[in-house]
Parts: sequence; C-alpha cells; structure tokens
Amino acid sequence: MDIGQLRDRFDGMLTDLGITGRPAVTPLGIYDMSEETGAGYIMGEFRTEGAITLDGNVGLRLVQTNLNVNGNQPVYTQNPGGAFVQTGIAPINLDNEYLSVLPSANVRIGLADGLQLRLAAAKTLTRPDFSQLAPSLTLVPGQQAGSSGNPGLRPLRADQLDASLEYYASPTTNVYVAGFYRKVKDFILTQATPNVEIGGIIYTLTRPTNLEQGTIKGLEAGGQTFFDFLPAPFDGFGVQANYTFVDSDTPSAIAGYRTPLPQLSKHSFNVVGLYEKGGFSARIAYNHRSKFLTGVFAAGTFPVMPTYRKGYGWLDASINYDLTDQITLTLEGSNLQRTPEEIYYDVGTRAG
Repeated sequence: MDIGQLRDRFDGMLTDLGITGRPAVTPLGIYDMSEETGAGYIMGEFRTEGAITLDGNVGLRLVQTNLNVNGNQPVYTQNPGGAFVQTGIAPINLDNEYLSVLPSANVRIGLADGLQLRLAAAKTLTRPDFSQLAPSLTLVPGQQAGSSGNPGLRPLRADQLDASLEYYASPTTNVYVAGFYRKVKDFILTQATPNVEIGGIIYTLTRPTNLEQGTIKGLEAGGQTFFDFLPAPFDGFGVQANYTFVDSDTPSAIAGYRTPLPQLSKHSFNVVGLYEKGGFSARIAYNHRSKFLTGVFAAGTFPVMPTYRKGYGWLDASINYDLTDQITLTLEGSNLQRTPEEIYYDVGTRAG
C-alpha cells in the first residue's frame, strides 16, 4: 500500500474501499519509517614482548545511515498569552543521510606477573529507536497528558575513555579498580510543553528531544575469590563484590533544572555469595543503588517536575544443577525482600 495515498487523500481512499462511516483513525497515526545502514571497518592488532608486554588493537568503523520518515505532524500556533493551540496537521517527508566515522583503540600493558593496565578510547553512536522518531500524537484527555515522537531527533554520540588496573592473584582471585569518562552529545531526554490546547482541552505534551551535551564520569572497584584452599566440599564457596560511583550532569529538558542523566545512580554496589562444585551452583546477590532520575511528570496545568526513584536494595538468588552436559535444572528468585518501588516528584516529600 502507498502510505502517501493514506496521508494525502484519506477520505478518497475510504470511498474507493466502499467505507461510508469514517473510522476512528487520525492521520497522525498513519506514518511510514525506514532506516538503512551500511558499514565497513578496518582493524589492526599489535603485540610486543619484554619486561613489560604490550598488546592491543586500533580500528576505524564507517557507518552510513539513511533514514526516511513519511507521515503527518501537528501544527501549533502560540497565542499572545504564551499557550499553544493546535491549528492543523501538515505532511512530513524527512530524508536524513549521515556518515559516522568511529575510531577506537584498546591497549593492554603487562606490568608484572598477574598485574596489567588496560586503556581504551572510542567514539560511539546510538541511534534513536522508531518509537522516538514516530510523528504520531497520543492523547489521554482524562489526564490532560499527551505524547509524541520527534522525527528530527539526532543520534546520540559519545567520546569515551576507560582505564583499569587489574591484579590476578590466581585463576580464581582477582581485584581491579577502573575509571571512565564519557562526553555525550545530543543526549536524548523527554521534554515537556505545558498549556497546549487541542480540541478545547489543555494538555501537557511530552516528546523526546536532543540536549547539547552531558558528561558521565566515575570510578569502579571490585573483585572476586573462591575459597579453594578449604577442604572439600567447602572449597566451592566464593564471594564477589563491586562498587561504582557515577557523576553525571546536564541541563535538563525542564527549564531551570540541572539533573543527572536518567537511570544513573550516583552510588551502587553488589555483593554476591557463590558456590560451585560438581555440577551444582548457587548464588545469592544483594544489589543496592541510590536514587536516580526516571523522567518528568507532565499533566494538564500542573507544573512540570523531574521524577526520581528512591534508592533501594534488591536481593536475588538462584540454584542450578547439571543433570547432564545438555540439561540443567534452574530455580531463581528475584526481589526476595519484596522491596517496593517508590517514586517522588522533585523533592522526597512529594511522593508518587
């Protein structure tokens, strides 16, 4: 079917099909999207021997992206009071072609027996998904809330640096400390526009948008060991732990607010108890993370506010037994403490 026919002569298509009653379909819900990519890469490896060993690789990836969006989008007019009113619907035909050059390098330096330093640098690309690009408009009159996609979204690009120092004391024991830095351009966040009149109802509309740039930096430390020096069957016990600190900051999609990037907690840690012996394995893990931004609250004439999830701890466990080399029985439990999800708006006393 030609999507352009549905868009440009919708009523005529109904007549051609013998449909006399107009269905509850809005032209904003009729669209077509396609994305084609082509990529090529080259990579070289290197290695040196000596008191300090050095190995790694250097590469370059080229990615050509062709994006097409064909549909309709609402047209808004701002009145003297500052509010917006939908005044019509206009066709959209978007053809976006761009070439991405993505170099990368990874180096491992052997400093001593069991001690090594890893360094990595790369440029990365993350494209918006189809739901974020869709020109459609969804309204919930009862909540005075609406949402739409944004066909003009640009892909997220990042320059990233990583470094880690690792010590392997034995085949079952290691510790590490790592640092990372990300400079993110065109990060995609949800933007809210209040006081939009559509069909006589005042809505707050949300849609994804690109921010200019944000930064993510942090440290991670961790390790694991098995108590294989103990007599059997206790030599199957082990422990694993890690801690991560993340600092992120960016102008938000809400005027006057600066927030961390969504879904990133400043502090998180994991502690895992392990047992592996003779085809039987078990683990119990406690995971904790501090508060993090989940999005924005936007409805009707209420002020637009950032929403956060409170910090929480999560206890999981699993047991596995290998009946044969091809068959394993598994029993898993998640959130064994039944930790509730607690959301609040802007300040901790404004619970969701």
